[in-house]
Amino acid sequence: MILEQNLEKKAGKIFAPKGTQKLIYFCDDLNMPKRDPYDTQNAIALLRQHRDYEHWYDKGKLTMKEIKNT
Repeated sequence: MILEQNLEKKAGKIFAPKGTQKLIYFCDDLNMPKRDPYDTQNAIALLRQHRDYEHWYDKGKLTMKEIKNT
């Protein structure tokens, strides 16, 4: 929810900052998240997925959201 609060829906599954602006996320202390029972770190995995594929999944609707200009 925190990563999506500055994004707006553009068309279809595409979300981006308002207008033609770029959004920069500043992440402090990436090594801090505690591992879950499956031995993963959700915060780091979400950032990696966004950087590699430019999307993440909506957990409520179980659909893909394409994130642009970040």
